[in-house]
Amino acid sequence: MENTPVLKTEINPDLLQLAQCFLFRGIPLKELARLCTELDVSREHYGPGQMIQERGRRVERLRLVRQGIVFASLHPGGTWENIDQAAFGPGRVLGLETALSSGGTAASYLMAGDTECELIGFDPSPLLSDGSPPAVRLLFYQNWLHGLSDQTIRMVYWTQVLSQRTLREKILTFAAIMCSKSGSNSFTMNMNQSDFASYLRVARPSLNRELQLMKKDGLLDIRGRTYTVLRADQVRKRREQDQRQIDEESPAPAL
Repeated sequence: MENTPVLKTEINPDLLQLAQCFLFRGIPLKELARLCTELDVSREHYGPGQMIQERGRRVERLRLVRQGIVFASLHPGGTWENIDQAAFGPGRVLGLETALSSGGTAASYLMAGDTECELIGFDPSPLLSDGSPPAVRLLFYQNWLHGLSDQTIRMVYWTQVLSQRTLREKILTFAAIMCSKSGSNSFTMNMNQSDFASYLRVARPSLNRELQLMKKDGLLDIRGRTYTVLRADQVRKRREQDQRQIDEESPAPAL
């Protein structure tokens, strides 16, 4: 792993990108710039399969995924064939469940790069200290709670996608989720095709071939990173089937 310290003499691109992270939503850039030295912002590079975080090790820094895909697993062996794992793409934060602990806490997941990864690491503790304005602390707490909830939902979605039998069914399930979130038949992909293939746990040529077939069959229209579902009835039906499956598998509430 290579760590490149961020220059503190001016507002740099890494700090600007960090400011766009959901954790800092609503926090003035000038406040982040003031805390830049204390946040200890640095860029980190990892290769495919390179360990980023070991399960059980103390986590004292959070990491924003800038590029690539990181996989997290509950299994210590480092294999990614199990369903109880999570994919972290650009914009996601590693170690989110440890953010509010004092002095760091043990990591819940083992994490490694699935592709070439570039991360922005930082220490969140200055935002939680008494030296930070109360309004900033409150915003960070609120953003953290929202992000932790969103992370849980993303993991449920990803498990739902990977549980499908064929690659086409996986893509259709993913499209159904994205269309449901966008409220239309189109959505903007926040991953390139290599990262999307990693997310689906397939080789990129296989994904590219299937996407071309789906375009030929009149299911999808793809222009850059904009995907449009042309036969929305099929996607809507799949989404309803998946939701029924989730409802059936969910335990009944205790009375």
